[in-house]
Amino acid sequence: ADAVTRAVADAGVARPALAIGHSFGGIVLGEAFPERRPEVVVYVDAPLAPGGGGDPVEIQAAYERDRRNRTAEALRISRPEYSDRDREVEGRAAERFDPATAAALAAVPSYAWQPEPGSIVVRADPSRFVSAEEAARLAASGVDVRGIPGAAHSVWYSHFDAFTSALPEAFG
Repeated sequence: ADAVTRAVADAGVARPALAIGHSFGGIVLGEAFPERRPEVVVYVDAPLAPGGGGDPVEIQAAYERDRRNRTAEALRISRPEYSDRDREVEGRAAERFDPATAAALAAVPSYAWQPEPGSIVVRADPSRFVSAEEAARLAASGVDVRGIPGAAHSVWYSHFDAFTSALPEAFG
């Protein structure tokens, strides 16, 4: 998170207008910019209580298996709702995915974090990372929670229009 904050400051940005963090990126965003919060902060299906604390070697092996199985052809079976283009892009993203880095993050002991009031949470609906109960709790605390019905964790695949419509602050 400190590296993200420094990079933005080094770029000469006093206060970012918008910051979006997906999944682990949402967790990093939650810790970044302690003095200069962006005007609009969006967390996309970011786990509120990551499991963590496991064996990094086992976690890395699991991420590596997942990466190898996220080919366009495999996604045709596991994600039939994805367009051919979505599958192609997700497959290319998987090729670039770094299991070692993800495992290092996932192996950190578990902790919970809370999006701040006034921020936006966009979640798959249903979501394995932000449950309906957590969404209701967040909304009651002043977080603007928006769901993408039927979306998977990467909510923009197969639901791009719904995702961009859910964030007029970014895409309007």
